[in-house]
Amino acid sequence: MAMAFLPMVTLYFVLSFTGIFTSQNLGWDIVNWHRHEMVFGYSSAVIAGFLLTAVPNWTGHPTPKGSQLALLCGFWIIGRFAMLFSAYLPIYVVAICDIPFYFFVAVAILPALIKSQNRRNYFFLLLLLFQSIANSIMHFGDPELGMRMGLNIIILIMLIIGGRIIPFFTENAKGIKIYRDPRIEKLAMYCAIGAAILDIWRFAPMLSGFALLLAAFSNLWRFTQWKTIESLDEPLLWILHIGYFWLVVGMFLKALDLFGFHIPNAVANHAFTIGGIATLTMGMMARVSLGHTGRPLKVHNTIILAFIMVNMAAFARVFWVWILPHQTSSIYLFSATLLSVSFILMLPIYFPILTNERFSKKV
Repeated sequence: MAMAFLPMVTLYFVLSFTGIFTSQNLGWDIVNWHRHEMVFGYSSAVIAGFLLTAVPNWTGHPTPKGSQLALLCGFWIIGRFAMLFSAYLPIYVVAICDIPFYFFVAVAILPALIKSQNRRNYFFLLLLLFQSIANSIMHFGDPELGMRMGLNIIILIMLIIGGRIIPFFTENAKGIKIYRDPRIEKLAMYCAIGAAILDIWRFAPMLSGFALLLAAFSNLWRFTQWKTIESLDEPLLWILHIGYFWLVVGMFLKALDLFGFHIPNAVANHAFTIGGIATLTMGMMARVSLGHTGRPLKVHNTIILAFIMVNMAAFARVFWVWILPHQTSSIYLFSATLLSVSFILMLPIYFPILTNERFSKKV
């Protein structure tokens, strides 16, 4: 669903934003709708898919399948339609359809975590509940605050998941041992949490900027432990390493903006979203879909092209817009097209993988 959803929302936004057509069905302004659907639409589907797949491996207990999973998917779809046609629906109806999804995901993984006493991953429940609160704030309170809260929580989730799977996948694929200093791991996460809290509330921009700078340097230090150079001949690895690095770039850019370097806020945000979130989630979907269906961990050349295109889209949206502001509309369209096509390229290859029977041997 997420593979198809992202290109549709991206192209719809850019065509509306550039005035190619007018979206009269939205009860929200087009920018806030776009931001909402990326954080509370696309990202929620990817995070739900990851947790519903990973939690059984972590705990040895199942998460919802069959009709229960279909019900959860159906609620996500209803939320997307409610947002798309929000101009024709009462505000509370849109909110009821959209806000509870992250809460439902928390409920879905809760029994497995409790049965296994998997306290190490209880914090995911808290983050999912905070996302529902952030979504509520965006619907009924302050859209800017709700978006900052939602995006920062997504970044934290990406940092946590990335820090687990990227070294693990690299070790398995390359047959090497990656030593991760627990002190650096803790420092990187504590700095990221502190930076997220300060960025959400924004009561002291300079302090927020300093915290983001610490988070950027500590996560870059963490990243240097993962032997990225050895992953560059494996597309399923380098796409994940680059995605994590984009998150670090986003922290640096946002810190510079808060220090008064006049970097547009959207530049840093798109380093996080297109660069970090889209790249990481594309890589995770590509890798995990093969691994969990028992297929060889090798990707088609078309998927390698998609990996390259999503990074080109991020580079254009982050750096070209910053350097060439007089060409903003053209660059928006170019970046959105690259991003959309990159995900569209995955559909014909991964749809059969995800809908057919798994291979008999898991790889």
